[in-house]
Amino acid sequence: MTSTESRFPYQDATLTVDQRIEDLLSRMTLQDKAGLMFHEMAFVSDLDEPGMFGKPSLRSSLDKRMNHFSTLFVPTARELSSWHNPRAGGSISEFVKSNETVLIS
Repeated sequence: MTSTESRFPYQDATLTVDQRIEDLLSRMTLQDKAGLMFHEMAFVSDLDEPGMFGKPSLRSSLDKRMNHFSTLFVPTARELSSWHNPRAGGSISEFVKSNETVLIS
């Protein structure tokens, strides 16, 4: 992305790293920053289903602006792709649309 194509200064590769970081951090809420500090476990299931080992539901974690998840159990590859694919109406897709990034590993 060039500076003429950039929507925000943090996307402008012509700026210094420090300038880009400062711009990005200034746009984030405290909840966004805190959410980046966690890497949560997740099941490929309904967002409201209780998590493993007494953990809260995935929706609860997403509501706290967490956005990095490791899947612990995936029944099939098809189920994982449909869970994440907005075209398939997957559970996680509503958060992919509203929050810019949700990473699943």
